[in-house]
Amino acid sequence: MDYDSCQNFCDVFFSNAKKHGDAPLLWAKDGKGAYAHWTWRETADAIKNFSRGLRQLGLDPGDRVVILSENRPEWFAADFAIMAAGGISVPTYTTNLTSDNLHILTNSGACGAIVSTRALAERLLPAAIEAPACKWIVSIEDLAPQQSTPLRIETWQSVSSLGEDQPDDVEEFAARAKRGDTACLIYTSGTGGVPKGVMLSHGAMFCNCKGAYDLLQEVASGDREVFLSFLPLSHSYEHTIGQFFAMSVGAEIYYSEGAEHLLRNLTEVRPTIMILTSKPSLLASE
Repeated sequence: MDYDSCQNFCDVFFSNAKKHGDAPLLWAKDGKGAYAHWTWRETADAIKNFSRGLRQLGLDPGDRVVILSENRPEWFAADFAIMAAGGISVPTYTTNLTSDNLHILTNSGACGAIVSTRALAERLLPAAIEAPACKWIVSIEDLAPQQSTPLRIETWQSVSSLGEDQPDDVEEFAARAKRGDTACLIYTSGTGGVPKGVMLSHGAMFCNCKGAYDLLQEVASGDREVFLSFLPLSHSYEHTIGQFFAMSVGAEIYYSEGAEHLLRNLTEVRPTIMILTSKPSLLASE
């Protein structure tokens, strides 16, 4: 993998999606407790539809979008969809309070947010209403009837439907991103004071992926690499290695049910690649 010549992660993803097609990419537990997968092709289609839908909501290049969700396939798709539309993703911790969400929404100038569950939305919506630039919320799961709000509330499916009938220009649009462009805005956990946003470019994360790739070559298990993602994707460590690096080497990504289920998920998934941490705070965030 020649990370030095890569321009942006969307290009890498769409290239790999063409190569791997109907092979599995993203795995998560279904309602029956069994792992089910999204193929590379299904993930690419989800990203394209959602990205075009975000542009229909008014997302412009350079706009920031908060992602508040546990690790799941939609997290991956939302992140790439935002980047493919020229936006900048702003991952945030699921443990954040309403005040934390308000700070991040306001400080980043986010125009919208993507939230996964009703419980997380209860701590996001009051903040989003107060945030001066926030105009819309997209929910991955059903939020049930809410009180009237000045925000535009959409679902994952409704936004994807907005994009289904639009021209298939996502790959062309995504290719405009350059290596030095900001891909995401990662906020610190706040343990050392008010959370601070760090601008991470595609190139910066490619450099980290290159270092990981050099190490992986020494221990690679073969043609099929399996990654178990259990640290929060809102942290730069997991975001870079557990998502971008794993995707770039064509690994299958399994999402753990959480740190408390890690031992069980290890026996179920039998990963060939994992990230370990010596920071208990990261495990607590999950």
